[in-house]
Amino acid sequence: MEHERLEPTAAEEERRKLARCLHDGLCQLLSGICLKAEKLERVVDQPTDDVKRELAAIQGLAREAMVEADRVVRGLRESPLEGGLFTTLLRWVDQWGSEHHTVVDRAFSGEDRVLLTEQQLAAYDIVREGLRNVGQHAHAQRVLLRLSAFKTGLHGRIVDDGVGFSNASLWGRSHFGLEGMRERAQLAGGWLSVRSRPGGGTQISFWLRAGREG
Repeated sequence: MEHERLEPTAAEEERRKLARCLHDGLCQLLSGICLKAEKLERVVDQPTDDVKRELAAIQGLAREAMVEADRVVRGLRESPLEGGLFTTLLRWVDQWGSEHHTVVDRAFSGEDRVLLTEQQLAAYDIVREGLRNVGQHAHAQRVLLRLSAFKTGLHGRIVDDGVGFSNASLWGRSHFGLEGMRERAQLAGGWLSVRSRPGGGTQISFWLRAGREG
């Protein structure tokens, strides 16, 4: 049976509001930094090679940040779950694996419709952020992804064979993405845990309890 289009929820409206704020605020500021750096290079009288390199580095970083901000804005504006959580994630995960040259062993079971729309969005965000962390930091060759839907909720597991890190640094500033994932799970009525060790890969497990409207 095909999934019906999910109606916008408070969470989706908040995502769109955040997208507008990022586009009108952060993206415009980053664009201004690029323009200022270009102007500075023109007005400085005979800039040294060091100055030229620093200005070029500033412009490069600003452009990279603009690309990343644009990606985030587009992601927030999407209505990602029109085909259902599992169908949408399968498509996204396969594309991610191809782009990162990483083997993803993925298997989904059960009916994703046990979750409310906001809980499905939470699962979608958690899996995507988890794999983005793998792509940016883990240097993994293989990733295992399991999602199992039950009448009571959804259990997920993301395991990579990458470089790992110390448990003592799990919730520090360098791993703010993990903190955001944990908060996302908690807001959706669930939990998220992380286990890792240097050289031993990382395992992320989460549970989102099925809810009922009203």
